[in-house]
Amino acid sequence: MRSPTSPVREAIIEYLVANRVNLTELPRNERTEICRRWLEHFAARVKRQEGSWIYRGFKWHGFSYGIEPCRSGGAAWDAYRDTKGKFYLFDEGENYGYLGQTLFSFRPDLSQVRADSYLTSVTFAWTMVFTHEQPEIGPFFAEADPRVIGVQSSRPVAK
Repeated sequence: MRSPTSPVREAIIEYLVANRVNLTELPRNERTEICRRWLEHFAARVKRQEGSWIYRGFKWHGFSYGIEPCRSGGAAWDAYRDTKGKFYLFDEGENYGYLGQTLFSFRPDLSQVRADSYLTSVTFAWTMVFTHEQPEIGPFFAEADPRVIGVQSSRPVAK
């Protein structure tokens, strides 16, 4: 079953397809698992400090409030441009999720969408988060601390 369409989702798909990103839509159960794994890798300090995986209503607030280590703005872009490989893309509410792959070094820039969009490598080694508050707040780039999560969580979710 396809996730419901929305102007934001359609704008993201149109942009990615126009930039030759191969997309595979993920079913709800895989989106839920990817979001759970994302939180384990990129919100562990929030969970320990606040008792909840999500701080002040948004996953990315762990970065914006300095609880989770990250790079922001230009430094986030610099780190993100160096990433390679397949990635997952999902939104704040898990309304959609995709496995994405580029055939060249292109990295999606979802800043203009002005929605909370999460990209992460399929191994959860890094994440790039675009926020609805940009350009004032975000984007954020973080690398997972391998000590936070055991080796068992480093395998990709998708086939």
